[in-house]
Amino acid sequence: MKRPQFDRIQLLLEQRRHAQARSELEALLLERPEDPLLHALLVHALLENNSPSALAAAERHAHQALRSAPEAPFCHYTLALVRQSQQQYGAAAEALQVALAQDPQAADYHARLGLVQFLRQRLPEALRCAEAALQLEPEHTDAANLRNMILLQQGQTDKASAGLQPLLQREPDNARLHSSRGWILLDQGQWQAARQPFEEALRLDPELNWAREGLIESLKSRWLLYRLVRRYQRWLGRFRPAGQWGRVLLIVLLLQLSTRLAGQAGAEQLMLGLVLLYLGFVLLTWLADPLCLLALRLHPQEQRLLSAAERQRSSLTAGLLMLSLGFALLGFWQNAFWLGAIFCLALLIPLNLALEQSRSSPQHYPALLYSGLLGSLALGSLLSGLSGFTQLCGLLALAFGLGWAAFLWLSGLWLLKSRA
Repeated sequence: MKRPQFDRIQLLLEQRRHAQARSELEALLLERPEDPLLHALLVHALLENNSPSALAAAERHAHQALRSAPEAPFCHYTLALVRQSQQQYGAAAEALQVALAQDPQAADYHARLGLVQFLRQRLPEALRCAEAALQLEPEHTDAANLRNMILLQQGQTDKASAGLQPLLQREPDNARLHSSRGWILLDQGQWQAARQPFEEALRLDPELNWAREGLIESLKSRWLLYRLVRRYQRWLGRFRPAGQWGRVLLIVLLLQLSTRLAGQAGAEQLMLGLVLLYLGFVLLTWLADPLCLLALRLHPQEQRLLSAAERQRSSLTAGLLMLSLGFALLGFWQNAFWLGAIFCLALLIPLNLALEQSRSSPQHYPALLYSGLLGSLALGSLLSGLSGFTQLCGLLALAFGLGWAAFLWLSGLWLLKSRA
């Protein structure tokens, strides 16, 4: 590719004119179909379009670039971007390590590996990568910003805030820096003040999803219960996935021990209260997000912030809640309908978890299929109860309950695997 063509395409990508960059790259590929740089740059243009078809095309071009130039570190870096978009963080880290082995002086590669390690919640490794990038390029903004976000995740909010100020003074029009400031304020509990930097970030870059998600988080934080759930999740998120599950299991074991001691002491009401309190907390941690999304969907101004997937989730939540209420009202006429009300509420969790995943995620379609299977068991149990087949109704309800609990654990295990 001639230098003026390369500079023009680079400028188009920097200006986020990805559709124009994509059309020019595709035209150039008709002339030079084996050019690895053209394929790699096209991947960068395609990744801005979050659709499954664009991501599949990006993966094809990334592999084509690697076949044409396996020794080129930029091609491995490009493949890493695709794997990151697919939420395959382990594969992304491997591709970046190959790129760094070929070009250890590339600050961008160190910074990107740090981001991937951050997404895997491997904070010490992420911090080392950010520091390595800054040693090579002291004014590398993304690496410095990543270091601040790592400090924030580690609970060092004041250090993160202090590190961000000189970056904002140096680049006041950097949307990512304003978004970082919003997340820091959010972590400090200043959810009202956090809206302004998120809105400024979106003004500077309307397509910055990280800022949009932050603004939604600040709006959801209006509700006390959500703030409590978020605080718990932030505390849990400071540990690696294995450590997170270890702490969850510890809480379960402590609950079992407490209820056993209460039972031995004859305090059945206390035992029941502890169980109900724990179940309520578990349901709240799973349902707080979809219920808050539904509240935002019902707001005439705030609903514009929701993505298509979030609108879909809010519609599903509204539909299942209305269906559950309808079954509950019918339960006063026939008891079997109460079971339908419980099933609808229980299905909120697996269906929301399935729809929360990107369509490019390996978990998306299996989770939807599993949720459909649970829905079939629920429907079969309800119809059996209404038809008077009590035993079959009970068996199907038991299968639903076991499958529902297994879904939650399988989701957690998949999360561990994806970040391995």
